[in-house]
Amino acid sequence: MPGVKISELPAATTPLAGTELLAIVQGGVTKQASADAVSDAVLDEFAASSGSSLVGFLQAGTGAVTRTAQSKMRDVVDVRDYGIVVDGVTSQTSALVTLMGVLSSSSYRGLINIPYGTKFDVATVYAAVPLGVILQDESSINWGQPPSYKNKFLITYSGDDVADDTQEIIASPHHPALMLLNMGTDVSVAAASRYATILQGVGKDYAGDPLLGWIYQFAKDPSAAQWRTSMRLQTPYSVAIKNPQLWAASTVYAANSYCVSDSGKIYTTAAGGTSGATAPTGTGASISDGGVTWSYVQAALALDSTRFDWFEDGKSGQYAPTSGTARHTQSAGSKSWHLEIDDSTGTITARDVTRGLNIFAVSTAAGFEIGTAQSPNRLSVTGTGPNAPVTGAGKVENGSATNMSTMVPPVGRSKMIVSLRFDNSNTTVVHGTGTDNLTLKGGVNVTPAVGQFMTFEYDSTLSARWFEVSRSF
Repeated sequence: MPGVKISELPAATTPLAGTELLAIVQGGVTKQASADAVSDAVLDEFAASSGSSLVGFLQAGTGAVTRTAQSKMRDVVDVRDYGIVVDGVTSQTSALVTLMGVLSSSSYRGLINIPYGTKFDVATVYAAVPLGVILQDESSINWGQPPSYKNKFLITYSGDDVADDTQEIIASPHHPALMLLNMGTDVSVAAASRYATILQGVGKDYAGDPLLGWIYQFAKDPSAAQWRTSMRLQTPYSVAIKNPQLWAASTVYAANSYCVSDSGKIYTTAAGGTSGATAPTGTGASISDGGVTWSYVQAALALDSTRFDWFEDGKSGQYAPTSGTARHTQSAGSKSWHLEIDDSTGTITARDVTRGLNIFAVSTAAGFEIGTAQSPNRLSVTGTGPNAPVTGAGKVENGSATNMSTMVPPVGRSKMIVSLRFDNSNTTVVHGTGTDNLTLKGGVNVTPAVGQFMTFEYDSTLSARWFEVSRSF
């Protein structure tokens, strides 16, 4: 059919058998080839390493630009693309370090994915991560968890060396929220109690697990049918910063080193030295391994050193399981006070930190004490009818001879006891029976000497005057 376009030819009604000859152009020369040969050649092109560059990709929406499938798939690097073996057994540390070097030299900047079950040394590989790269590590088994545990970790790691280099931000123009949802469908204590926890790690422990510094946890209260929220400080800083590892024989330990032995117990050595053949055990203060002397520190790396609990019924509490002092402080500007309990003595003290005064103290030796008798905050009292010291303790320090006959109680106070110390002998206390008068024992005026005391009690319902309770002379 000369002069007829191919598009105008009638459709074939019988499928090609594959042996039919087709006209093709190669190098400007028209040749013939079978339909099967042409099909195989096309498939070979797509199967080649560059095949994905022959497939187009266009994202939906206005403004999308055409890319090849190859360009699209290279947005994220999966380590399996470089032959990394994912079998949970074979170490890929060396291969991964080499891969990081390749990506660094190629100036790759993007996401690298390590799938679950990839075995490697975390510290070594993480140290090789190039700048500008974000590592998404799903391997899980390298953090103290064998494959049989099936626990999953999704770790985002950045190798950048600037402050605040790895951040995850949840943003919304309305109400951003982070939710931990325990479905409660598993057959476990954690599911039944609806545990949900936010953890802050401070390194890796001797078994490869994250070393915990702080946790925030929500769950059912173990001792009651109510919710409990806990904020718990875990491994003490002094221990965590030393990164204690399993004790080993014939090993040089520096002074003040730490080690782990005897089912997770923590030990420290003051002098250091070369360890012997017997691992430290027990909880003593001087434990020799045959070469180094160790002291027991604590039972485990992850330990509640301090815990704060808030309960559904409105109660709250602060707990310090280890020996020492538990203290709760409240401050307003430069003013503060605290309530503390000393584990070693059992003494409970409420103290005005600003003024350096005890509000009260309870101890086995002295029982219940109010205030700090040895150092009261005495306010200056002067004149013939001064205001009564609001603290209940005053120092009378008139500069010249003065007859003191009244004291004015603080506004709103209907009852109070005041102790007066006389800092000189210039004041004569005058007996009286009227409002705000000082009513003395025996009704006789007195002139106290330096350092002498008088105590008065005021009661607005009893003639509204000051009755002498006692004197030191």
